[in-house]
Amino acid sequence: MSSFSVSMFGKFCVRRDGETLSDSIPEKAQELFAYLLLHRRAHPREKLATLLWPHGTTQRAKAYLRKALWQLRQSLNSADDAGADAVLCTDGDWVQVPTDADLQVDVTAFENAFEMVQDRTASEMSACQTEGLKRAASLYTGDLLENWYQEWCLTERERLKDMLLRALDRLTRCCEQDGTYDSGIQYGLRALRIDPARERIHRHLMRLRARDGDRIGALRQYERCADVLERELGVAPSTATQCLHERIQEDRFPEAPDTDSAGSAPASSNWGDSGIGELEPPDTSEDPEDPDVQHLREGIERIRQLQSTLAAVQQQIRRDVETVEVVLQQREE
Repeated sequence: MSSFSVSMFGKFCVRRDGETLSDSIPEKAQELFAYLLLHRRAHPREKLATLLWPHGTTQRAKAYLRKALWQLRQSLNSADDAGADAVLCTDGDWVQVPTDADLQVDVTAFENAFEMVQDRTASEMSACQTEGLKRAASLYTGDLLENWYQEWCLTERERLKDMLLRALDRLTRCCEQDGTYDSGIQYGLRALRIDPARERIHRHLMRLRARDGDRIGALRQYERCADVLERELGVAPSTATQCLHERIQEDRFPEAPDTDSAGSAPASSNWGDSGIGELEPPDTSEDPEDPDVQHLREGIERIRQLQSTLAAVQQQIRRDVETVEVVLQQREE
């Protein structure tokens, strides 16, 4: 039995037993396969056809779908193995990639790893969960299906990008807690390359740099934060960010103790005995030990997920309405 792996972060790539197949798969068959992989459930043929071929009649769109399915099967099969049967299920009315198909998909692995910790704050995550989230972040080697601009793809791309930003946010907090400041800084900088105006990440970086003994770097981070917020949004940093800046400026925010290797200070050297309540800005959104704040942050994440889901539902409703209008128009003709 052939084994398949699919990469959808960055360039779309399909491999069978290590051999690259995607170059031999026609463009529309690639799009069909990618959509089915991202939505692991049974899809009505007519819905798929009108989604992927929105222009023209429904009958013509369904003909294009049949052709794309045939092309995809031909590409996935090998000379001595009908590999497509293991990953592609079709009948007269439905098409799907089964959830239990023997497939290695980078997006699926990324989503599964994030879902394991999405309801946990950094202080609640175990070492194993933190490592799993690090592996998930490493899978995100580029935006979903780069250079694809279909509407359904853009929606999924934004959803996964938001998921990555939340994962990076969580990892910066984990690194601050366990004293691996340099790694936390790298995660924070990666998040800012995606969203330069993400103020909370700037605040994390200020804290990490200050704890790592780089007071000047922390102050410069604040200046970069203030500059990008003014340039992109026309606003000043929040009270929490300004308060943290004042504490660092007045040398009241703690530096990491001297160690032989930068960023290797144990978590207990900065948390607990020193009294975290006295080290934080008055705004407790940065306090990982406050249960009320934890619930608020979890609530925000759930709201963001709901927002993405609602956007996808609205998009699907528009498509369904368009499909019905096309059918009605054909009947009237």
